[in-house]
Amino acid sequence: MIKRLTRQLSSTAAVSKELTQRSRATYEGKTRPLSSHNRAQDTSRAKDTGRPSQNRFRRPRTAYTKQYAAHILSKLTGEKIPQHSIGPTSNEDTRFIPMVKDRPSLLYTILGITENQLKDSVIVDKTVKRFLDRDQIEKAIKTCHLAKDKGTVAMNRIHAWYISKGRITEAIDLYNRRKKYGILPNGATLTTIFDGCANSQRLTPLQVEKIEKILLGYKDQLNYSHVHSAFQAMLNCDDKSTALELFNKWSETPCLKQIHPTSQLYTILIEGLIGMDDVTQHMNLEYIWGKVLQLPAKQRDPMLYEAYVNAYLNMHRMDLVTRGFTAASSYFYIDTTQPKIMKEKSRFQVPKDALELMAIKPLERKYHPSQRLTDLLMKTYMQLGDYACALDIFEQFKSSGKVNDLGLWNRCIICHTNMDKAHAGSKAVEIYKSLKTLAPRVRPNGATRWLVLNAIYTESLSHLNDQGRYCIGAKAEELYDLSTQFLNDIDTVTAQELEGYLKSLTRLRLTRTQRRDILKVIEKHKPNFDAELKRCADRKKQKEYINKVLKTEKLLRQKEEMKTALNGT
Repeated sequence: MIKRLTRQLSSTAAVSKELTQRSRATYEGKTRPLSSHNRAQDTSRAKDTGRPSQNRFRRPRTAYTKQYAAHILSKLTGEKIPQHSIGPTSNEDTRFIPMVKDRPSLLYTILGITENQLKDSVIVDKTVKRFLDRDQIEKAIKTCHLAKDKGTVAMNRIHAWYISKGRITEAIDLYNRRKKYGILPNGATLTTIFDGCANSQRLTPLQVEKIEKILLGYKDQLNYSHVHSAFQAMLNCDDKSTALELFNKWSETPCLKQIHPTSQLYTILIEGLIGMDDVTQHMNLEYIWGKVLQLPAKQRDPMLYEAYVNAYLNMHRMDLVTRGFTAASSYFYIDTTQPKIMKEKSRFQVPKDALELMAIKPLERKYHPSQRLTDLLMKTYMQLGDYACALDIFEQFKSSGKVNDLGLWNRCIICHTNMDKAHAGSKAVEIYKSLKTLAPRVRPNGATRWLVLNAIYTESLSHLNDQGRYCIGAKAEELYDLSTQFLNDIDTVTAQELEGYLKSLTRLRLTRTQRRDILKVIEKHKPNFDAELKRCADRKKQKEYINKVLKTEKLLRQKEEMKTALNGT
């Protein structure tokens, strides 16, 4: 009897010891195999994975307290680490991340996250967003690394962050690193990288080659959005050869065989050619256009034809620029005049050697010109110095009833200012009044009003007297009243408009009363400068306007003080 009780007590002690060791191993995060005596009893408490060493329940790891984390880091580094320097908002603990990569609980303290939270992709994305808002890129990447497949969305956010900061190479290199972390790219990853690179600063040839590798190495099925944005990114480079060579090998590339080139892709290719040498651009453009003409007519859209016209109008050779105007008349309901260089200094050149150009076949059913095309034609005529033809294009577009583009009206004011300088101011004010009747479809802004005031200044230059220095007499009075009345009709005068007003008066012979009135106008609107500067997008330009106004005010006051001293009043 005594022997049997002794054996039972020994067995109970052995089981208790085994359970104690097992609990300690679970708490410490270590894996210890169960003894053969208790392994069978544990099958009901853990799922069988086929590996005895993993057949046990484990509690999720949690973060250490900051005090304990500081204690461990002090031991690892041999220096005293204050606990306030550890945590998700701190930038001082970033250097510890590489040395504690095998200590999850310590990493969780540094990142401010738990193991359970890493299993939720929404929480991971929000955590990474907070890190990126604080420019803590190392912590953001480490969080995605720990989350593995739950960090896909967050990793895409990191790509976008790199690109927004202009760190294109790091964004592309991260694509290869994420595979090592077990975070496979998805369709949104490619869209984020390609779109970001297409809209960033100019890429280097090496970056373009990496983008091509990403496109061709993607294992899932590519879609049209991926291909279009990838070509747009590869063409965002001074060297277009990579994109053009890939386009030439389209049918031989496995991942592109199932995707047929569309009108949108051809538009991207044609617009991407702009900036090349004229002859090279022309040859590539005609090669691509030959492919375009193979598309069914119903698959070609007006944007494609506009891109073709735009490519030629941005060249320098006059024979190729003329082809652009011819194409515009052939594809759109608009009449263009043979362009001529009417400026002494311009970007256009008359070539010595003529190119053999294929005739352009007009469309049977032409398209109506858009605001973008009209603006492009007007701009090119203005660069040539042919303001009459530019105004003719504007009148043709205006006759169609589409006059709600402010940029076209601004170009109209510039054309009239350069065509008839003797009456530029009065004509500009007349156009401005007709423009105001179109509200609310189109509303003039500060730039429009500045152009009107600049036209008044131009008119004053054409009536200079007093040895060519000032406009005097009745004409000076007329222009002063015209400019002052125009400024008074503005509801809220900005620094840009005030600078234009002062500029319009610089070549007028002003009376003492007029100078005092001008100083009163400046004093009235000067208090609004600070508030205006805060809400202005282009602060640098706004500061220039403000400085010019203040400089003019200083000169007027000095002149007034001098007159007062001389007259003794």
